[in-house]
Amino acid sequence: MMRFNPPPGWPAPPSGWQPSADWRPDPSWPPAPPGWAFWVDDVALPEPRVVLRKVANLLVEDARLDLDPSLAAAQAPVSRVEPVIEAFRGYYGGLWVGGTLTLTDRSVDFRANALNRAVQSGTLDLSVPLGAIAAVEVQPGVLTRIVAMTVGERVVKARMYGADRVAETIQEAAAQAR
Repeated sequence: MMRFNPPPGWPAPPSGWQPSADWRPDPSWPPAPPGWAFWVDDVALPEPRVVLRKVANLLVEDARLDLDPSLAAAQAPVSRVEPVIEAFRGYYGGLWVGGTLTLTDRSVDFRANALNRAVQSGTLDLSVPLGAIAAVEVQPGVLTRIVAMTVGERVVKARMYGADRVAETIQEAAAQAR
């Protein structure tokens, strides 16, 4: 059985989703990387082997601050910082979302932590097949450095301590997957 495999930056479809004949992706979604496998065999494979796991922040293009409206006391301070958040999003191309970056022998995965899920919405989880990663580089950052992975025309960025070792390990794993 085949299942739909959304490209980076696309929302995950509900389990068992099948597109209608006239379905088209939302034009606001980023383009799929060249050669992206939209449909993958859903045969039960052995669990992927975890190579490394790190606490990290992922730069998420569509992340939004999304506080519960019932938290009226929290809304007043948030309304004062919203212009700052929007300026940050405009400058950096998204918001940093905290969570865990996991490198397996198949993919680089990011899962947002519970706190970020409670206060943010958007594409908070990401899975990039190792074969889709064309390049990996380390970029400067404040306090932590940034691992930048080129996936098609997009650059997926994650910041963490030990970025040099993480980038090197992802680069080696991606080279083996090609």
